[in-house]
Amino acid sequence: MTTVLAAIILLGISTYTFNYGRQLWNDDHKPAAVFTYLLALAVLLFPALLAMYKT
Repeated sequence: MTTVLAAIILLGISTYTFNYGRQLWNDDHKPAAVFTYLLALAVLLFPALLAMYKT
């Protein structure tokens, strides 16, 4: 249950961050946008990497 809750929260954060990155990209702040995209990706992949590490 806690894992599901954490996954939903992380998904929410990464979706918000991804949309923010797209807005930055449109405003021509491309390096900041790339960093934001990578942050969103890291937040998405973190639970999977954690699960792999634990097994």
